[in-house]
Amino acid sequence: MKGNFCEPMQVENGGCVCRNCHEPIRCGVYRVCPASDSSRLPQGAGVFSAPPSSGPGTELHKLLMALGLRPRKGCGCEDYARQMDVWGVEGCRQRREEILDRLVQEAEKRTFLGWLPFKRQVAARILDMALRRAEAAEQSRVIHPETFITTEDFGRDSQSLARLLPWVPDVVVGIARSGMLPASIMAMHWHVPLVSTSPFETNGLTELGAGLRMDDKVARRVRRVVLVDDTTWNGHEMRRWTPVVRDWWPDAELCRAVVYCHPQAVEDVDLYWALYPGWHFLEWNLWNSGHAEGMATDLDGVLCDEATGQPLHIPRRRPVLAIVTGRSERAREPTIAWLERWGVKYRELLMGPWDDLPSPKEIAAWKAEQYRRLGATLFVESDPDQARMIAANSGKPVLCPALKVVLNLESRP
Repeated sequence: MKGNFCEPMQVENGGCVCRNCHEPIRCGVYRVCPASDSSRLPQGAGVFSAPPSSGPGTELHKLLMALGLRPRKGCGCEDYARQMDVWGVEGCRQRREEILDRLVQEAEKRTFLGWLPFKRQVAARILDMALRRAEAAEQSRVIHPETFITTEDFGRDSQSLARLLPWVPDVVVGIARSGMLPASIMAMHWHVPLVSTSPFETNGLTELGAGLRMDDKVARRVRRVVLVDDTTWNGHEMRRWTPVVRDWWPDAELCRAVVYCHPQAVEDVDLYWALYPGWHFLEWNLWNSGHAEGMATDLDGVLCDEATGQPLHIPRRRPVLAIVTGRSERAREPTIAWLERWGVKYRELLMGPWDDLPSPKEIAAWKAEQYRRLGATLFVESDPDQARMIAANSGKPVLCPALKVVLNLESRP
């Protein structure tokens, strides 16, 4: 026993029981053990609640609540849901018939559901969806807040999300703009029509066409719809567009999906590929998001490809706070010409005060000094060694795309 709490011990059915009181418990969740000395319990001690979407019972409970089926007093449904969480996905699959029997029995006790045809088939569909959601939650990744996600990562993870769908959709709706990449991948993967959200249309959505190979799909009845976005941080966009999609297809089953979900927004989606806590550092929108307004950025290797002179990332929404480059002041005129040619928005251009290029260590020290002076909240540096030196010298966050990480993130204000 760990102090006053149950000590989990896995048993043959895949669940966990306490090593001391032998009561079923959720593995990894601390609970006060009845076998402990309650007089020594700290004030407020008790059962520590598992997080939302923590098991098949919790998922089943959420689905039934969404259908308006609330537990009746004394029915024991909430206790049974907790028991299902203890069994886990595999344990519930082994007890599938037992769980279906209970769902049908409870449906028969509710007179307004007594007429419902094929009750067992309906219960099976609801249970299967709950198991898939719980399984997706169990298998989901958690991305470290310091991670910089590249567009290449995004495309790969969008494919993975497409394979997690609980069924083959009839239509995929992408939340424009960034949500159109995973939506396009899903629509191609499942060979179904693609639709985009549009604030400019009176009905809110725009059908994007499907090509000759989709002639047989467009006219079919829409029974299942996916609404998808790249990320959700606070759930605002998903909440905004869900009623629009429901108005288009009121009888269709809807799955709200995102590739990367902040933990605070899990209740606003049904499916996600990975949890991504923190501020979200994304290659496809970093230079045109809220990060940019307080950002100082390197030029070569970040905004400009040093070898070809072609643009890599262009701040266009609002000016970045400053461009801090190791290029000599003598190169100011051609540098400004390049920035104007590609429409780069910036407030200040800081160039190296030297004639002969100094050592990388000296360049990093100078960049760190400018970073501190500017009062910026983030610095983007292309060279890994310089990024580490700038982070060490400034004591502030430095994002290095080559490393795919934000150094010193904990010091961000």
